Amino acid sequence: MQKIIVVSILFYIVSCARTKTINLKSHSFNSTPAGIIHLIIPGLSEEQFLFMDEKFVSGGKSLEVNRFSCFGSIWSHNLTEISMDMNTSVVSQMTGVPVSEKKCDVYQSIPIWSKLKPFAYKSAYIEYGDSVYDEATKCNKDFFNDIAVFSSVKNSRKKGTFHYQENVDVKNGERLFDRSCQTSQCFSSLENNFYKIWEELKKSKNKYVMMTDYTLINLIKKNRKKDFLEYMKNLNIFIAKTFDEIVDEEQNVLFILSGANSMKPILRGSKRRSSLNLRRFERSMVSPVWANGPQAENFCGTYSSYDIFNRFFWQSNELEIPFKEFLNL
Repeated sequence: MQKIIVVSILFYIVSCARTKTINLKSHSFNSTPAGIIHLIIPGLSEEQFLFMDEKFVSGGKSLEVNRFSCFGSIWSHNLTEISMDMNTSVVSQMTGVPVSEKKCDVYQSIPIWSKLKPFAYKSAYIEYGDSVYDEATKCNKDFFNDIAVFSSVKNSRKKGTFHYQENVDVKNGERLFDRSCQTSQCFSSLENNFYKIWEELKKSKNKYVMMTDYTLINLIKKNRKKDFLEYMKNLNIFIAKTFDEIVDEEQNVLFILSGANSMKPILRGSKRRSSLNLRRFERSMVSPVWANGPQAENFCGTYSSYDIFNRFFWQSNELEIPFKEFLNL
């Protein structure tokens, strides 16, 4: 009996003394998030943040990606090719499918929002600057049945629209078009749309939002240096605001930022930030992943882009018990 009491006291002391950390931050492992935010930015690479000097960092405390507790990298490949096209790379993160030669195969699998539905997650998908919707529904008309879709694309049709300054309904299987989008651009930002939709989702116990933002890759392709730097500054501010107002405030939110078909800068000659030349960006075979919050530990390391899907659902069954030799276990 005395032995059991001593072990119980030691167990309590060690449990209190040990603080579990990841990337120098306190972290609760093997937890389940009540909210999930996943932002995919085609073209994004970790090196791009380094081109922001102090002038462009303004609005955030620093380089805000440093606030994520976990960093990983994903390979862009499938069963037949060493590199995937952009939309396929994005969709593989939705479905967890290593695409074969048949392009429609990736849309035949159950997407992440349908997997989350039995766990009472209310879901929304926000696409900005481009869209996979038509391709997806052509291959599988039921692909978006369990999620509300909000599309900010040029030449949006006017039937079934939304605006972030008005009330927004989040209804599964419904696609709404951003009324601010004209023939040349969309005037509502992705950030404004997201915060509005997240506010609506907060009425649900569990919520999931996936966003794809094609703005960055389009700026790189068009060699718009000034707009590229402005985008990176605004992304830095968005990360800061999401941490301050959602992740840190609500506590139980998993926040993921990932790239797809990343473009990395190639330095030649001058190494000054001012020498940035978007024409020298080259396609990378890996893309970055940052994660913070419950289950963020699942997204550390290097893995295939389609494996992001599985890492949302993996949990360890092991329970570490100190002094198990002493207990003769």
